[in-house]
Amino acid sequence: MSAMAQPLNSQRSRSMPEYIRMEQAPSKPRAPPKPCIIRTYETTPFLMRVIFKCLEDQEKSHEVPVVLFRRVLRRFIDTFDPRMQFDLDAWGSRQNKFKMTWADVRLSIEEGLLPMVPLSCPQRIFLTMEDFTSSNTAMLYYIVLNIAIVANIGSIVLASLETKGDFFADNFQIVSELCVYLFVFDYSMKALCVTSCPIALFDEAWLIETATMPGVMKFSQSLQPTKWQRFIHWATSPTNLIDFFSILPWLLTLVAGQVHLPLSALRMLRLLRVIRVLRAFKAVGKWVITLQVLGEAFYSSLGSILVLVVYIGLFSMVAGAILYQQEHKDNPHDWHDVPSSMRGVVEMFVGKSFSVSNSVVSALVLASVGIFKEIIFLLPISKLKNATTTSQNHVDMLANLRDQVETEALPQQIEWASDFNCPCVRVRVHEEGQEKGSIPAIGMLNVPLHELEPVDVLMQVPLHGGPQRMCAARPEVDIKMLWTPSGKNPRLPHGKLSVKILQGRNFSGYASSRWRVELEVPEKLYGKGAQTEWMYPLSQTGAPEPAWGDEAAHTFNIDWEVAEDPNHEMPEQAFQRQVLELLHAQAKKIDSLESEVSALRAEQKK
Repeated sequence: MSAMAQPLNSQRSRSMPEYIRMEQAPSKPRAPPKPCIIRTYETTPFLMRVIFKCLEDQEKSHEVPVVLFRRVLRRFIDTFDPRMQFDLDAWGSRQNKFKMTWADVRLSIEEGLLPMVPLSCPQRIFLTMEDFTSSNTAMLYYIVLNIAIVANIGSIVLASLETKGDFFADNFQIVSELCVYLFVFDYSMKALCVTSCPIALFDEAWLIETATMPGVMKFSQSLQPTKWQRFIHWATSPTNLIDFFSILPWLLTLVAGQVHLPLSALRMLRLLRVIRVLRAFKAVGKWVITLQVLGEAFYSSLGSILVLVVYIGLFSMVAGAILYQQEHKDNPHDWHDVPSSMRGVVEMFVGKSFSVSNSVVSALVLASVGIFKEIIFLLPISKLKNATTTSQNHVDMLANLRDQVETEALPQQIEWASDFNCPCVRVRVHEEGQEKGSIPAIGMLNVPLHELEPVDVLMQVPLHGGPQRMCAARPEVDIKMLWTPSGKNPRLPHGKLSVKILQGRNFSGYASSRWRVELEVPEKLYGKGAQTEWMYPLSQTGAPEPAWGDEAAHTFNIDWEVAEDPNHEMPEQAFQRQVLELLHAQAKKIDSLESEVSALRAEQKK
């Protein structure tokens, strides 16, 4: 058995008991459960940590002036709604100093002071369709959209294959059209709703940059862009450009009407929408992070890449004109005009080779191309390398900040929860009427009997077997525990252990089903009744989340004693004995030295 501490809510009150989850393997803190439909935008501790990190970098210190942080926090709120009231006085140094640290911010977060922005109906619709992590409905919509993406790609590929008859081709065409209609609906709805959404709602990077104002102070930058600016900012992002190009063939076909245009190539742009599938793997694979780093590096190196393209174009124009003049008469098929000659030179840069020329000038030109193409591609390598290193460092910094926030979110001084040598309580759950005929669900949880300070915790205990739903998570039961020690020896605990059964989750059965919980608590270490069994009353509600009432509580008297061995020596006693023996040996040496000195003096007198 292993345990891991996890917070019930990142914004819980400090007066609430700590929340601990008992698991088979340690894991990181879980996020609070997602709502069915998002109603408010909740600022995360990680976002606050990134903002504070930006201020630390600006100040080149781990301390940030309170005035600066409050100003940034006010700008942060204004990017959402300038009318929103917010208690800025609660954010500051707990020692009433001029500067504050992240520890001060963390205390305010634990007190539940993170801002929460209420969302309007268009904003809820937009976030549901844009951010699949915002709610359960958003996740369901995202799954449906990705299924449509895969179906659209599959229909395009299969429709291009030779099939017997038109039945399969017609069906593939229907599937493709239905998918396109869904894509048009998705893009159109988000385009309509984004004008009612602040940019901070869908662009976290813009939010951080606008709130912290890195570099030159941007006093002229508007915190509330116009509706047109919001739409342009959203529509020009890479993922939304892909969405637009994926429905562009359908739009052109609709506009063209009866005019027959060669749109077969444009229809293949729908395949670009598969790139959106990669967004689902951002949290599960390092290779996606590598792709993100590579994309950021190319984006920051666009200037060097454009210079490279300009160089190739200029050299191709000059070389193409020379090759046309020298090779047109002898080889009109390959060099029939200047544009085709330019195209040939460009193709040489990307790897295509030509036969040996018929003139010395042409040979020199082609040789120059061969040498120049090896050198020209070295120009942006240094820029790309530096950009890649910078992007990777930024990703690593964000990962370290996330780990720091998750580690700080863990309740402190709960090492006993993951200690395999800690005393434990066995939990058994029976369904009413099946106590003898079925195997109960069992679970184990540690109890802090060796702690010398009171402990108030909420335990979430996963159960094995029993009322487990098919294709669902394991059943769990929440237990509130209060340990009040009365002894001073952690090896022999004495005190009161109050255990209350709260509720369960993921239980299979019916609404009329009832369950009973039994505990085996080690009230003593030896003797009769060392393991005390206690049966709690039946649950008041049924599956899938049974709940127990206030009567499902009991207090156990913990009184551990061991038979003392008369020859057994405590560590303190052994230390005292060793000190006494050392003093006794030194006393003997002193006596012997005094005897020798006295004998020497007596001889001298004689």
